[in-house]
Amino acid sequence: MNKIVVITGPTATGKTALGVRLAKKFNGEIISADSRQVYKYLDVGTGKDKSEYKDVPVWGLDLVEPDYKYNVSEFVDYANKKITEILERNKLPIVVGGTGQYIKELFWPSETLHIPQDKGLRESLNRLSVEELQLQLQEISFPKWETMNVSDRQNPRRLIRAIEVCKVHKVNKVSKVIYEPLIIGLAAPPEILDKRICERVEKRWPLMPAELESLKVHKVSKVKAFGYQGETLEEWKQEEIKYARRQIRYLAKMIPKIFWLDITNKNLLRQVENMVQNYLNRGNQRNGNQKSQSAEKVSPD
Repeated sequence: MNKIVVITGPTATGKTALGVRLAKKFNGEIISADSRQVYKYLDVGTGKDKSEYKDVPVWGLDLVEPDYKYNVSEFVDYANKKITEILERNKLPIVVGGTGQYIKELFWPSETLHIPQDKGLRESLNRLSVEELQLQLQEISFPKWETMNVSDRQNPRRLIRAIEVCKVHKVNKVSKVIYEPLIIGLAAPPEILDKRICERVEKRWPLMPAELESLKVHKVSKVKAFGYQGETLEEWKQEEIKYARRQIRYLAKMIPKIFWLDITNKNLLRQVENMVQNYLNRGNQRNGNQKSQSAEKVSPD
């Protein structure tokens, strides 16, 4: 079974620094799982600091132009390709990032992962009320309607996606990915996390005007991300705090087998390194046991 380490959690918990430390210690390479940092030129606003990855290979940054709509299917294809390449180099893939959907679909892909969005259909469906969307889904696929929970049935975005998927007659099969990830989630008490987020935004705030000017040079006029839409400093802080809350909820609900660790624990680094070492050793021990058993079968009496 292929070994992969994942470092996730909400923004401002130190995921990148920990990922880099583990990559140096365990001969690893990092794959970013951050949906905001895939975009070129967006560094300050997204917290992208490529100097943090000194002497460590990192993949998944600056992949597309800011006006491109990068989706989770593209991430999964990209990450799988990079994981294969890293494993072929006999190195440890380390996925680092707080975009829970990326991590969920990478290790537990849904059947609808590679069904593309239909812009024309979405434009027409966006004009409908929730009740009209519900009726249309029931007409197209009542079994699909029955599988949705109460919250999803009231969510226009999820109703539209369900209709979109049901209109595709043949659902794409997703090949089973053979990974055995160790998923470590970094957490902190709310008051400490909020303080870290605010301090982080305050440091980035004076750098934003220069980045906004550079975006004009690259002919980027509109960016749908915090810090780029004319928010005040306090508004940006609050948006980041709300974003962190959404990350926590999604990760807790959708990602199984996360080992949550408190970043205020003084022994955190030692604890994580021991967890990774034990995780890697388990695979080596199994391989060693298999080899021993094979040797016993062929050994002469």
